[in-house]
Amino acid sequence: MFKKLKIGLALGSGGARGLAHIGVIKALEKANIPIHIITGSSIGALVGGMYAQTLDIDDVEKKIVSFFTGEEYKKTGLHLFRSEMQPENFFGQVARKTDGELIIQLDRKRISLMKHDRIGIIMDSLLGEGLIENTRVKFSPVATNLETGEIVVFRSGSIRESIKASAAIPGFLPPIEYRHLVLVDGSVSASIPVEPALGLGADIVIAVNVSRSLDQEPMPDNVIDILFRTNMITSLRNDMMACEKADVVIKPQVGHYHWAQFDKFHELIAEGEKYASAGVDLVKKIIKKRGGKLPNLEFEKEPN
Repeated sequence: MFKKLKIGLALGSGGARGLAHIGVIKALEKANIPIHIITGSSIGALVGGMYAQTLDIDDVEKKIVSFFTGEEYKKTGLHLFRSEMQPENFFGQVARKTDGELIIQLDRKRISLMKHDRIGIIMDSLLGEGLIENTRVKFSPVATNLETGEIVVFRSGSIRESIKASAAIPGFLPPIEYRHLVLVDGSVSASIPVEPALGLGADIVIAVNVSRSLDQEPMPDNVIDILFRTNMITSLRNDMMACEKADVVIKPQVGHYHWAQFDKFHELIAEGEKYASAGVDLVKKIIKKRGGKLPNLEFEKEPN
């Protein structure tokens, strides 16, 4: 008697690098590995949510390509954050040098570089209306409670609003007020939401890590860059600890891409598929070792 093992997919944050998640899902589909549970943080929540609504990864890819090559993308202003400076350094985006001195240009009453409606353009364009509990596979985006610091795992409610909260990058986007909570990006508390996937009943968790690598960054030479690098070290350590709880970790080699290089969608998707394909055999071995069986590729709606 084979066990009916539930496979969970934990999709991590990482801006444009998260488009590699599309390639990962394509590779899992080709290998006939079913996905029963999806959790996602930030871009992972967006890609995971799009897929959970349709279970058509080719359609997800088409929508992504169409959006990031169209006029709606330009309205978001995300392309303006491309820079040759430290790629994901928020402070560097608002700093300038005057007579050899580094000055932070930020109104103390301003809470973000971008307005709330910018992220709404993305969600409204890429996600269908609907509720999390009505997705075709069990799905939960994660966000962070700005007041308590706790992980918020959405199991019901508006799929658009919850993913907006999951992708509200501190500093770049304002916090989202939803369900009487003030929420920011899921990456703050669970950049790779492995524990939420386990909490939703996954027997086997595949974590997808699209974070940067320290060796991609030059050594800091000023206080701003030192603050940025130390924060990055903390984030990467948290990613490592999260991945230790996963059964399989897929890490596409996308660390050299800027978080806003959404125009590199073809390369990013290809990298995701390439590195997921390499991990497929390990997934199959774990399923077999735990007494499970790989059925023909059939995705059935799981009870939420």
